[in-house]
Amino acid sequence: MNALQRLRRQLELGLAGDLRLVPQGERSGGTGKQLLVIAARPIPTVDYYLRELVREHPNARIVYDAEVERWCGPTPTEVVAPDTRVVLVRMPSSRWASVIAAAGPRICEVAWLIDDDVAAAREDTWLPRDYRLRLLSEYLRFRRDFAAQIDRVWASTPRIAARFPAPRVELRPPRSAASEPASRWVTIFYHGTASHRREYTFLLPIFEQVQASCQNTIIEVVGDHALYRIARNIPRMRVLHPLRWPDYLAVLAAGKYDIGLAPLLETPFNLARSGIKALEITSIGAQGVLSDRPPYSDYGHLPGLHLVGDEPSAWLERILALVARAG
Repeated sequence: MNALQRLRRQLELGLAGDLRLVPQGERSGGTGKQLLVIAARPIPTVDYYLRELVREHPNARIVYDAEVERWCGPTPTEVVAPDTRVVLVRMPSSRWASVIAAAGPRICEVAWLIDDDVAAAREDTWLPRDYRLRLLSEYLRFRRDFAAQIDRVWASTPRIAARFPAPRVELRPPRSAASEPASRWVTIFYHGTASHRREYTFLLPIFEQVQASCQNTIIEVVGDHALYRIARNIPRMRVLHPLRWPDYLAVLAAGKYDIGLAPLLETPFNLARSGIKALEITSIGAQGVLSDRPPYSDYGHLPGLHLVGDEPSAWLERILALVARAG
């Protein structure tokens, strides 16, 4: 947050006075046969507060800010169905206010689910200042654009509920978010180092395709924050910081790893690499996909190791085949 943004938000907060949001919607409610959950992005609040409710509504929809164009763009392709209960989770984009207004009587109720005492952040100096200002600024924006639309507040705790008029608030504590039975999770790992920049460049597009094709795969890599920034938009991908060797061995032994990757592209430095990565993969009983060149070609006879060429399509095909077998 730059200095100008900080000053603007401080002035905005100072002029705000009372931070209370008073629901002003006039809908009397209905059967709510349809359920539309709106959130800024996937967050724990949706899972821990609404998963059971979503399961009770076969036609429930969970939508995020990135999808709002389909609902209120120049040529919207989505419409709100009749008898829909809308649940706003935390503080989604203000563009959803126009979707709600346009739906009119098709919406039987708008509920706002809030699980943080946002108003309390105003005086909490333990919170980082920029975080506090950004949070309160977002809250003021949300209050301005949605208060007239909200019929009822769903509060996570009695303390938060006490901030709203009693007839307009309902206590909704979190509930179990146990997952439904699904395919077994398959963990793919590439534990490269800073010397493997070319290999990471080679693998990242393959990771994107794997995650787009499979819904039960987790990818783990080792790297710094720069790698995290590059890879953070790939779903279900975690980046571990480099560890000391004894700690890394403990993590490797304790983890559940299914498919290990060891690309080795042709560079002057790579010509002298050893086959440690091949041994590392086999030591934990994982399947391995490795470059078909020395030194890895010398270990191709070991159980579970698969040698492939430098074509990304060959890597993708072999990884997907191993995922299907493991899942």
